[in-house]
Amino acid sequence: MHTATNKDLSLATTSKYNLTVQNGIRVFVQTGGIKHYTAKDDIELQAQDGQIKHIAKDNIEIISTEGKIQITSPTQLSINICGSEFKMNEQGVFITTPGVFQVKSNEKVMEGGEYVGYEVVRLPKLGDYYLHFVMKDKNDHPLSGKSYILYNNDGEVVETGILDKESKTSVLYDKLTPLSTNTPQQAGCLK
Repeated sequence: MHTATNKDLSLATTSKYNLTVQNGIRVFVQTGGIKHYTAKDDIELQAQDGQIKHIAKDNIEIISTEGKIQITSPTQLSINICGSEFKMNEQGVFITTPGVFQVKSNEKVMEGGEYVGYEVVRLPKLGDYYLHFVMKDKNDHPLSGKSYILYNNDGEVVETGILDKESKTSVLYDKLTPLSTNTPQQAGCLK
């Protein structure tokens, strides 16, 4: 699908907007920037089997206007600036610098070591996956036991069958069967 316009393009919904993609999403903005807002609730980013990188030519700011900022890692936190390093891991806290290490404080208190508990979010593991359609009528009622036909973009029939008790088609592809030009794009039920 290709959408192009030389003016503004708006997409609005009064309910949820879901986007599912198999092979990646790329967004490029030439000027004007990208802004994400949520009036209520959280913004959450997850890289379930990879890294999250934030790279900027200029400053990067992390600001909390009313709460705390917490950074948690099960292995190590490192901050590297101009040849100096602040590192924390299970062995301890290490500060390394090729220049001056200066501390200003009204009072210095050194106490015995103590362990602080932490909790790390567990991400789901990427396991088996598959694609099938769940067929429902315009009132969102299941169509269990009905015959169905699936078509690809060229209008060719890809699959026919009977919906199961959960109103699902058969499995169309899984992790061993990559998407192809025959991947169904439209579905219909027979009366």
